[in-house]
Amino acid sequence: MIIRETVDILTTFRSHNAVKKNVPMTGRKNGAYSMEIKINDIKALAKLKSCTVNDYVMGLYSNTLYQYFDSKK
Repeated sequence: MIIRETVDILTTFRSHNAVKKNVPMTGRKNGAYSMEIKINDIKALAKLKSCTVNDYVMGLYSNTLYQYFDSKK
């Protein structure tokens, strides 16, 4: 069992992109940056809304995703 799995791994190893199928890895990285947000500001806003920091950040994240996908239709 272990030998078979090892052979499978060694024989199928090749450089491929796990996210975009059938696209070779190029080494290029994509990213986005925004302005810095201070944790004390987030804590104050979460306290103002009577929720946890985690709930507040997840609300921001989900709203951002909704706006992005809505703009892309």
